Amino acid sequence: MKYNGIALAVALCSSSVLAQSEFNKTHTIYFDNVLDGQLVNQQSMDFDFKGTNEHFVAKNDVDIVSGRTSVDEQLVHFEISQPDLNTTMYFTGSLSDTTYTGTWYSNQGTRGDWNLLLNPQSQLSSCKEILQSGQSTGDGVYDIVGDNGNFLSVYCDMTTDGGGWTLVGSFPKNHAGGVKNLTQYSDEPETSPNNPTKLWMYKGNLSRFVDVREQIACSQAQCADGKAVYGVNFSTFELEQVRTTWAYEDKVVAMPMRAGQPACRTDLSEPNTSYDGCSNPSYVTYTSTDTYVGWQGDVNGGYCWVARGTHKPNSLGSSLCKGVEPNGTKWALLWMR
Repeated sequence: MKYNGIALAVALCSSSVLAQSEFNKTHTIYFDNVLDGQLVNQQSMDFDFKGTNEHFVAKNDVDIVSGRTSVDEQLVHFEISQPDLNTTMYFTGSLSDTTYTGTWYSNQGTRGDWNLLLNPQSQLSSCKEILQSGQSTGDGVYDIVGDNGNFLSVYCDMTTDGGGWTLVGSFPKNHAGGVKNLTQYSDEPETSPNNPTKLWMYKGNLSRFVDVREQIACSQAQCADGKAVYGVNFSTFELEQVRTTWAYEDKVVAMPMRAGQPACRTDLSEPNTSYDGCSNPSYVTYTSTDTYVGWQGDVNGGYCWVARGTHKPNSLGSSLCKGVEPNGTKWALLWMR
C-alpha cells in the first residue's frame, strides 16, 4: 500500500497490554490523510515488529520504523523513515484502554489521524473493521466491541455494495407501523437480514460509522426486490438523524421540516442521484409528518418508506412502494459502516 509514495508499514506494542512473548505478532495501524480527529476513508497496514516498549524497531525493503512509549506506557512516539525518498513520518499518540490513537505528520507536509488496536481480534468495533482486517469469512454474524467494552453479536453484510455493513436496525413484516420513539425498539440485535423477526435498533454511539444504507420493501434475500437509499461520509450527527427517522415522534421533534433530514442518494456510486431531505422533490419543502416512519419519503416511488406511522398505525411491516399500504409481506433494514 502506498501513500504519497510512502509504503506504510508499522506496528508497536505496550508491554502492559501484550506480554513480551507476543512481540512477534502482527498488528494493524489504521490511518487517513485528513487531520480532523477522526478516521475517514481509512486505510490499514499490518507489520511484524520486534523489541520492547522502551524501544521497538521494524524494517522492510524501503521502510525503517523506530519508536518507544513513555515510562507509564500511556504515550507513544514512532517514526517511519524512507531514506530513498528523503521522507520521514512522525506518529504521536496516547493509550485509551487497548488502543493507541493520535496524529501523524511528515516532512513532506502530509498529515492525518491514526490508531492502533493492540489486540485486533478482540477490539474490532464494526463489520467494516473486520473486513479491512482480513478476518471476514463472508456474510454472517460476528462479534464486535460495544460502547461498554462488551461483545455485541451483529449481522455483517460483507458482499453487497462493497461490503462491511453492520445491521443496526430492523423492522419485521409482522410488526405494526406505529413506532413513536426509538425507545420502543429492542436492544437485542437482529442477526438475520432475511425475514427478520425482531423490531430492533442499535442505540449506542454511531461515531464508529460513516456510511448508511436504508433498505425497504424487502421480501427476498439481500432485499433483492426492495428499494435502497444511501448516505456517504456522513457525520455522526447526520447518522443520528437517520436513526431518529425510524420513530415518527422523535423525527418530527428533531427535524420539523423534511428539508432538515440528511440528503440521500439512490445510487451509492453516483452523487447526482441525491435528494434533499431524502424526500420526493415536490415534498421537500413540507413540514415533517408523523404519518410514516423512515428516512426516505417516496424518492423511490409512491408509498416508499420504512413503515406507516399515525395514519394507519396498525398496517404491518414495510411499505410496498406501489401505492399500496403495508400488508404484512415486507420488511425493512438499516445498515451502517
